[in-house]
Amino acid sequence: MNIHLIAVPYDSAVRGWRMGAGPEALLRSGLEDHLRARGHHVATEIVEAPDDGPATEIRTAFVLAAALRDRVRTAREAGALAVVLAGNCGSALGTVAALAEDEPLVVWMDAHGDLNTPETSRSGFLDGMALAILTGHCWAPMAASLLPRPVAEDHVLLVGARDLDAGEQALLADSAIRLVHADAARAECRGCWTPHAR
Repeated sequence: MNIHLIAVPYDSAVRGWRMGAGPEALLRSGLEDHLRARGHHVATEIVEAPDDGPATEIRTAFVLAAALRDRVRTAREAGALAVVLAGNCGSALGTVAALAEDEPLVVWMDAHGDLNTPETSRSGFLDGMALAILTGHCWAPMAASLLPRPVAEDHVLLVGARDLDAGEQALLADSAIRLVHADAARAECRGCWTPHAR
């Protein structure tokens, strides 16, 4: 299989900081050699923010998402499996945007809903708005530069969320997004995976 690893080593527009250190740590740990040893052809690319001005979280996040979208599309057009190594939830914007013409189904697996908006967020953390952006609830003009249309709410399954803010709960109550609580997901999957399974 042809695998195209696409690393986006950013968290809050800062390269290699906090969760943004994860993608390159995976590469340093030998991920490429591990996949090649199993017979896969592997290509690796690192998405970098442009050096054309000061990095700001919102602008940089959308610029990175657009670059990621283009790289995932290129990988798919070449018949490769695009595997995104990301340092934040916002990278989903670029990944899903690459699939948007096919009206993708999104399974969002996170302890958080990532459904805050600028009006409901207490932290201002853009990653906490990622699923709200994908479904058209905020940052619509910037999202339109990535997605031809928001992802339909009835195409979204939120799995395992257990830490939802009041604003996220209100949005979910009025939406077609289906929530599978962490306890239900755990009960459903009990026995289907063990740490030693090969």
